[in-house]
Amino acid sequence: MCGLTASQPLYKLKLVTRHTLESPILLDAIESSRRIAGWQERFEWTTRWLAMDEILELATRLGERIAADPRGRMMADARAALDASLQDRQLLQDYEAQQRKMHELESAGKPIEPDDKRRLADLHVKVIGSSIIKNVLKAQADYLELMTLVSQRIEEAALGLAEEE
Repeated sequence: MCGLTASQPLYKLKLVTRHTLESPILLDAIESSRRIAGWQERFEWTTRWLAMDEILELATRLGERIAADPRGRMMADARAALDASLQDRQLLQDYEAQQRKMHELESAGKPIEPDDKRRLADLHVKVIGSSIIKNVLKAQADYLELMTLVSQRIEEAALGLAEEE
């Protein structure tokens, strides 16, 4: 008769029989079982992380490929041009701040002063007159289209919805 409890892992069990069993074969079997269980846990953990590493590597390669695409290069160039233009960056910040201010006033049910409307209209004219900002907006639209298509394709493939070609 063995003194086994269900809550004890195999390698922590003390087998009690009519005679105390200290057979080297039995002890080796218990130790082997413990090593196998530990190896399986490590293997499953390692396999999960290896799969994640592989996916991340593919994502990195995809990102590099997107950066090499004309739309990716156009986006990078447009952002660099905007970063280099203090005047255009300030113009965008002012425009966005004025839009936020008007939205907050409108949301709060407060009146929007004519000066605020004029300021937004003036900033809008300057924004659409900036070739650097126009290039950024065009590049963003093209880049967004590319990223939307890529995201859809990944999702379809991941969920098994992709059509066979």
